[in-house]
Amino acid sequence: MFVDHDPAGLQARGLLCRHCNTRLETCPHSTGCAWGDYLNNPPAAHLGPTYPRAAISRKSRRSGA
Repeated sequence: MFVDHDPAGLQARGLLCRHCNTRLETCPHSTGCAWGDYLNNPPAAHLGPTYPRAAISRKSRRSGA
């Protein structure tokens, strides 16, 4: 399982298998398919988690490292 996140907002969206995680962003559908529905309503969105590497990256920028 992989932590899927929105690359623009750095919010974690949920857990996905390797296949789905690598192909999710190529989905042309806005609704009506599993990937489109997932992107419109990510299961972890209501929790508001931040992708872990995003927090590390922000911390490094603040400290100048």
